[in-house]
Amino acid sequence: MEMKREFLIEQALVNSIGAAFQHAGVYVRGLKDNDSRKREVRKTLTKELRSLGPTYARVVTEDEHCQNIANLRDTLDEKHSDSGVLRNGRFRIGIAQKALNLYLKYLWCLGETQTPPPLPH
Repeated sequence: MEMKREFLIEQALVNSIGAAFQHAGVYVRGLKDNDSRKREVRKTLTKELRSLGPTYARVVTEDEHCQNIANLRDTLDEKHSDSGVLRNGRFRIGIAQKALNLYLKYLWCLGETQTPPPLPH
């Protein structure tokens, strides 16, 4: 059962990040698809989403959720703003929000969280 769960969580991460990055202009123009810096950004985001997931096993307030989104963006900024890979040198909050919210909805469907995440106004 654990292998199935881990497979589904991995798929949730891949799909959530893919959806958040699709048409979002995350990276500077002209980067090759196989640029290792792009892989590193995705790796960081995957790690951060994985660490946030268990937080939502309990009810999280809207303020906590908004802070988690901001912290996620800040972490990506800190680790990758100097790499020359992020468009305008920043990881945008909307991308962090979409990635986290979608990941949490997958976790909710998998029974990993009690309720869907709160949606900021």
